[in-house]
Amino acid sequence: MEKQFPGVGAIYLQGAAGDINPRYVGGLDSNVDNIENTWALGEEIGGEVARVYRRLLPEPWAKPSVQIESAEILLPRQYRELLTDFTATSVKVPTTVVRIGDLMWTTFPGEMFNNIGKQVKAGSPAIYAHVMGYTNGYIGYFPEQKAYAEGGYEVAVTHLDPASERIYLRSLAELMKRFR
Repeated sequence: MEKQFPGVGAIYLQGAAGDINPRYVGGLDSNVDNIENTWALGEEIGGEVARVYRRLLPEPWAKPSVQIESAEILLPRQYRELLTDFTATSVKVPTTVVRIGDLMWTTFPGEMFNNIGKQVKAGSPAIYAHVMGYTNGYIGYFPEQKAYAEGGYEVAVTHLDPASERIYLRSLAELMKRFR
């Protein structure tokens, strides 16, 4: 992007993709294949971003308002973890919400399931909302509540209790109330 469009700064943001996989998935023996596929997928995504960027219409620039709010949200630990350490009943989730004009970024230190990310975006007071995963640490997977009944790898290894989705969304809504 930066080579094609001089003066444009490009950043990569990982979203809420805890239950989303790229179309290329390989095993341990396919390292080279995975690297080649990663480059191919990156080129494809970059091409689409360039196509969209060319269609953007410039608007008059005005200095946007900026607001940042942070909180530590406590989410309940899985019951199986309480059996080995009953003193650690919660997982600390450092959360930062940044609003720049019509854009709002919400950080999450792990792999949030996509449907939770969609709920975060829907609850945002900003026109454009984005969840940034893997920020401010790493607490592992954040499955949506219904996934616990379905099972799977992400649910088997998460530290979080099924009630975490409801608690997180409620706590985040309170944090977002601080925004003008």
